[in-house]
Amino acid sequence: MFTLKESVDCIEAAESDITDIHKSRSAVAITPNGLPKQLYDAFICSIKEGESLQVYVALATRNSKKALVYTAAGEAAILAGTELLLEEALEFLKDMGFEMEHVDLNYSVALREVVLRGIRVIRPVSAARLAARKQAATEKTAAMEDEETRRVEEDSARKKAEEAAKAAADKERKAAEEAARIKAEEERKAAEEAARIKAEEERKAAEEAARVKAEEERKTAEEAARVKAEEERKAAEEAARIKAEKERKAAEEAARIKAEEERKAAEKAARVKAEEERKAAEEAARINVEEERKAAEEAARIKTEENRRLAELATEERQEAEKMVAEKAEIALQIKEKLEAEKLAAEERISALSEAEKNAADTILEEKEAAEKARAERLAAEERLVKLLEAEKLAGKKALAAQDNLAAATAARMEAEQLFLQKNEEEKIAEEQAEEERRTVRKTNEDRIAAEETVDIIGQFEERATGRCLSAKNEAKAAAAEKAAAEELLSAKTAELRSALEAAEAERIMIEKILEKKIFAEKAAYQAADIPLTASDARREETIEAVTEPPTPPAGKVGRSEDVQEDRKKEDHSSAVDISLHKAEIERLREEKTKAEAEWKAAAEEASRLKAETDRLMALRLKAEEERLSLQSENVGSASAPGVQEEKKRHQDKSSGRKMASEGELNVSVSSVGAWKRAAMTASDPIDYGGPPVEAGSDPFAFPDKDDGAFFSNNSSTGGSGSTFTCDPAHHSIEYASQEEIIELHESSNLARVALEGNPSQNCKSYICAMKRGEECYVYVAIVLTENDKVLVYNTDNQPTSAAQLPGAIADAVQFLELIGFMTGTIKLDTDKAGREAAIGKIPVLHRLSENR
Repeated sequence: MFTLKESVDCIEAAESDITDIHKSRSAVAITPNGLPKQLYDAFICSIKEGESLQVYVALATRNSKKALVYTAAGEAAILAGTELLLEEALEFLKDMGFEMEHVDLNYSVALREVVLRGIRVIRPVSAARLAARKQAATEKTAAMEDEETRRVEEDSARKKAEEAAKAAADKERKAAEEAARIKAEEERKAAEEAARIKAEEERKAAEEAARVKAEEERKTAEEAARVKAEEERKAAEEAARIKAEKERKAAEEAARIKAEEERKAAEKAARVKAEEERKAAEEAARINVEEERKAAEEAARIKTEENRRLAELATEERQEAEKMVAEKAEIALQIKEKLEAEKLAAEERISALSEAEKNAADTILEEKEAAEKARAERLAAEERLVKLLEAEKLAGKKALAAQDNLAAATAARMEAEQLFLQKNEEEKIAEEQAEEERRTVRKTNEDRIAAEETVDIIGQFEERATGRCLSAKNEAKAAAAEKAAAEELLSAKTAELRSALEAAEAERIMIEKILEKKIFAEKAAYQAADIPLTASDARREETIEAVTEPPTPPAGKVGRSEDVQEDRKKEDHSSAVDISLHKAEIERLREEKTKAEAEWKAAAEEASRLKAETDRLMALRLKAEEERLSLQSENVGSASAPGVQEEKKRHQDKSSGRKMASEGELNVSVSSVGAWKRAAMTASDPIDYGGPPVEAGSDPFAFPDKDDGAFFSNNSSTGGSGSTFTCDPAHHSIEYASQEEIIELHESSNLARVALEGNPSQNCKSYICAMKRGEECYVYVAIVLTENDKVLVYNTDNQPTSAAQLPGAIADAVQFLELIGFMTGTIKLDTDKAGREAAIGKIPVLHRLSENR
């Protein structure tokens, strides 16, 4: 009996002393020891303490670090073995309503540490308590040894007393046995006499019963024979009636089949004719469309070439204009340097003039700064091409203001005016040059606008080319659909003709058997009546032999009664009708076979033509796409070149079917030793290594102190075979026909929170299944999405060809799952059929096929 140990709130034990752990499958609401009712998780721990094993039972709530610890109390717990205590603990928790499961500790040291940290009722033992525990265990062992010595002495004294009592009891027993023997002998003799009398009476009664039973059996046998004879007579009459009815129905069925076949032949001829007319019309329409398409493509090519030449011409003119602007900018810079030198000389000459001259000099300095600013803005505008005109207008206004100020200054001082006349002339020349530059810029802008218009025209052409590509793609799809329809029609027609041929062959065999039975019946009748074979009989048999080739019946004797001759004539007529029908049926089947072969050949030719047309349309589409990209890369300027390259890259990615991981996702792949597979995992979602199902964001192991665990891979010691595991969307379970096909199963001991195959991030469970079907071996990986309730099945492109390659493929599957975040372990499959079936039935990803399939 387990009792609560109130002074203990957890199980303290070293990791190496823990031998076995059980935990509840789910929490149960209970009220242990009068506490409030709430959800508890149950645990059973077997811990080595000294030379003995101690079994603990613990109950823990999910929101508390303390636990209720129960231990086995009393001398019975000391004498009982560990297995008995474990069974008693399981029964103790079962009475509370818990369903327990075993926790596998057969892992490496690191993984074992991770699993044990998930059991929150277990804590490491402190050094002082460990020493005290060892001392207590030593004292307990000494006490047990003293108790054992005392028990041995007591047993020795008890045995001596028992031997004395046994001697007295034996003496009394012998006397009692003698008296009982005498009494039993007397009772036996009386019983034998009574049994003899009873046996005699029973023998007489049995003889009378046997006589009565034999009489009843005789009567029953006579009645059964009479009933059997009556039933046989009725069965013979019924068989004759059924035979006549079958012959009548066979004749009616033959006539109906012939009428039905004639109707089908007429319908088939009309259908074939309509199909040929439709194909001819479609071929004419296709040729017309193809000619129009070729003409449109030629016109588009000519227009494209013209646009390309215009674009090249615009590019050359733009380059020429840019070169001219650069040259003129260099000339303006030289003039500017010359003006600056002359202005410095003028400033030195008028430095001694009056205040007005100073004001004029200041004005000139401001005008110089404004001119320099205007020239700087003009150079910046030349680079931007769009803002040049406005900047130069502003510079012109500032230059006019500077000229006005200069005229006012020269009115006060003529000498200053004369000094600046030459400067003004030079500035006029500079303005003329600036005007020339503005005209050049305007021309450049016009050229740029023309180039933009050319680019727009090219874009329109690209849109039309894209439309033509889509049209070609639609035509290719239509051709592929037409090809598929033709193949389906051909398959259906072939199956129909094959079924008709098989039915006709079966019918022919049945008719031959009927005719053979009739011939042998006639042979038996002739032999029984001793009638000779007439000339008409011989001719009829030769005709039948030509069709059915049965053995020739022996000839009989000529002449009997007129009734027999009449019956033979009727049978001759019936046989001749059957033979003619059979010949007509054979000819019809031959014609249908010939016609079907011709139709099959025509359908095959049409399929080949459709395939060639589809290939041609795909080649044209690819060629048009390449021309579009080439034109775009040639005609778009340097500013749009990166966009073109990006467009080409996207087109190449699209053509090759390459998928790019979205932002915030992590591409997971296995090295060349393991399985190659890319699984998208959200970078912000942590990998969950927990055991039982947990809520998103919670810690599945709930370490009490700190989380210093790390990811430990369950690397297999077997080398991988370089298998690649990819998701197979066509399968949602791993199918098997019998449990003998399943060789090995693996299951993840934790849940990993990942986002796989476009599904949202969620807790997942994984399984590995190794199977053998006949001589072929297979390895599959299945991942269960717990929130979507979906199963993803992964297949490998490198399935093992023999049992010797299975460990390598399984190692690849284990490494594939470890990279995602799963820790896997082997599922034990029992040798007995019932246990093996129960273990397989617990795997949700396995689906057994029905016997019908």
